[in-house]
Amino acid sequence: MQLPAVPGALAPSLLAIPVAFGINGATALADSPLALMLTVVLVFAGLFYIIFFVSGVSHFQDPLFCVFVVFSFTSIVDLIISLEEDGYISGFMEVYVREGEPYLRTAHGIMICYWDGIIHYGLYLAMIAAISQRKSYRNLGLFWLGSLMMSIVVFLLGNLIGKYSSDLSPAFLLNLPYVLIPIWAGVKLFQQPKALPCHSPEKVAEEQRKRLYQRPQDMGLVLLLLLTAAFTFFRGMVVLDCPADSCFEYIYQHEPYLRDPVAYPKVQMLIYMFYVLPFFCLCIYGLVLPGCSWLPDWSLVFAGAVAQAQFSHLGSSLHARTPFPYQTPEDVWWSFLITNVLYALGPQLLAYRCLRCPAFFLPATPASLHHRRHRRQHRSAPAAGPLPRAGTGARGDTMHPRGPWAAGPAALLLLISVLASDTLLSTRGRKKVVHVMEGDSGAVVVQTAPGKVVTHRGGTIILPCRYHYDVSAHDPAEIRLKWTKVTEPMAFVDVFVALGKARRAFGSYRGRTALQEDGFGDASLIIRNVTLQDYGRYECEVTNELEDDTGMVKLDLEGVIFPYHPRLGRYTLNFHEAQQACLEQDGILASHDQLHQAWLEGMDWCNAGWLEDGSVQYPISRPREECGRKDTPVGVRNYGYRHKESEHYDAFCFTSNLNGKVYFLKTYRKLSYAEAVQACKNNGAAVAKVGQLYAAWKIQLLDRCEAGWLEDGSIRYPIVNPRARCGGQEPGVRNLGFPDKKYKLFGVYCFKKAGEAAPEKALGGGHPNRV
Repeated sequence: MQLPAVPGALAPSLLAIPVAFGINGATALADSPLALMLTVVLVFAGLFYIIFFVSGVSHFQDPLFCVFVVFSFTSIVDLIISLEEDGYISGFMEVYVREGEPYLRTAHGIMICYWDGIIHYGLYLAMIAAISQRKSYRNLGLFWLGSLMMSIVVFLLGNLIGKYSSDLSPAFLLNLPYVLIPIWAGVKLFQQPKALPCHSPEKVAEEQRKRLYQRPQDMGLVLLLLLTAAFTFFRGMVVLDCPADSCFEYIYQHEPYLRDPVAYPKVQMLIYMFYVLPFFCLCIYGLVLPGCSWLPDWSLVFAGAVAQAQFSHLGSSLHARTPFPYQTPEDVWWSFLITNVLYALGPQLLAYRCLRCPAFFLPATPASLHHRRHRRQHRSAPAAGPLPRAGTGARGDTMHPRGPWAAGPAALLLLISVLASDTLLSTRGRKKVVHVMEGDSGAVVVQTAPGKVVTHRGGTIILPCRYHYDVSAHDPAEIRLKWTKVTEPMAFVDVFVALGKARRAFGSYRGRTALQEDGFGDASLIIRNVTLQDYGRYECEVTNELEDDTGMVKLDLEGVIFPYHPRLGRYTLNFHEAQQACLEQDGILASHDQLHQAWLEGMDWCNAGWLEDGSVQYPISRPREECGRKDTPVGVRNYGYRHKESEHYDAFCFTSNLNGKVYFLKTYRKLSYAEAVQACKNNGAAVAKVGQLYAAWKIQLLDRCEAGWLEDGSIRYPIVNPRARCGGQEPGVRNLGFPDKKYKLFGVYCFKKAGEAAPEKALGGGHPNRV
């Protein structure tokens, strides 16, 4: 059987839908990255056979036919991944992305999948159709070449140096064909004959005689490319941590996505700076001097590269999957969009101009050479006895270079001028001294509070940080103050930045943070309405462009730790599920310091649980055989850092002061879970969460010897003063497990926010329960 080329290509590409669904189910059972990789390799082997069977042998005379068909299959797979990650579909590539390439879940990964599944897929079908009709597809192929190479280079380098570098699996090797095959395909494309335009030598000579001012469209392109080149250099300096105030303001106020630790945006800007910027300079050269026959082909390559890169960069900057502190601020959306769209438009306009009227870029004709020789002789006629120029031929003709290397001096001058502009136009480069201690070293030194500062949820706290500067030697408006929160040993989240009079808070800290500014040198940060997520270590950094120093402040919360497992039973939570479980119960994963403090206060728990740093630990105050043998010492037992995806334990959660009240709702009869939910709702409240009950027990000293429903379906009750028939001799929150929700055997604990009265009127019939 043999089908026409395009339907023959559609058949294997559309097979990606059932194949992806089947692989997802099969690899869910294998649960092994190596098995996943082998399965994908077998699928591609079968795909080659399908291509040969459906399309026949005739189209294989062009070796790129097979490449485009196979890549069209992977384009559909990428489209499925992007739609699945955005929640439009499910059950197709979930296992592969989770086990094989988790970095595809980033905003950048989703956007390149959209581009591959839509734009590249359309290009593959167009080129397959051209092959079947024996037509030239060289221009489409060059655009595709630039687009795919830009996509895969940024993707691979970002994975190797970014936050996912430690999560690479054997499936990462499946990206290597996307590097090797396009290189081979690019060689084949450049070897294909060009479609020469039908221009007479006289027409070519006429076009090439025109000066730049006689070509207004080219003059506009040159101006656009100059601006684009300057912007490229500026953003490259921004990601290289340029100390200029303009760079600092831009990365925080306009494109905070450039700081995302996934590293894709940084790699993208560096590729722009070191590869695309020189090409822009060469393009300017090619638009000024005629005969640069290399420009039409390479303009298509770079048009595809920049189009793909800008689509991914724009989409990732605005995508909800990007962490909020790195998303583009709403107040600069329009300027951000216009700037980046114009940046992408320049190479597209250049490629269109080269294709629409290529006569200016054709090799010089004899007529145009004669005209240029005559013009040069006319200009040099008044000078008596001119010296021959370097590179002049035997007949006196100046040999103008036509290769891309000819614009090297122009590119170098442009780079130097942009780099020096900030220094020449300001005096910010001179060395200035910021200090807080005696001595003349000039180093920046920051003093913060020793130990820690303590507050509770809903409170207001000041994180102290002071510095000093010599007013006569330094302008205080040029001191940069930056507060960040340490989330991992080498990971930080921006909290607050101040430069002169400019202030900006990030993420959840917006509207809650401000500088204390109690006199000169006070960088202390005020945090209002403290949340559980605010707990941790904060870094205060003071910078004066040349010197900087940092100090650490630890923010601790008063609260309580509680062990937690869901209805499914013990040891059923991986790290991420444990995080979510704590959040759902009005808490966060506890830290090691919090767990250790709880152990010092007598906490004893025989089940290991996740902590916020990814370690698994449990506190033992009374050694016993079932908890690691009776002869082992007391302390916090530590399993170390465990695999966050594949290993399962309980969770140790932490919660703090309540912005409301937990109370036991008096009823005249026992309730099922559904009746308990409705009873609290009728009382203007909600069923209390586990964390809220623990906080009420620890902080509000709630003591009630009456079992009641909680929001997760468990039955618990708090005991401050142990007594007979109330569950033992130790204070704590008693847990009776997760009974069937239809049983009408218990009361209910409700939670009502502050400012609302919590009446405990009796509901239903019968007699009220007694304590």
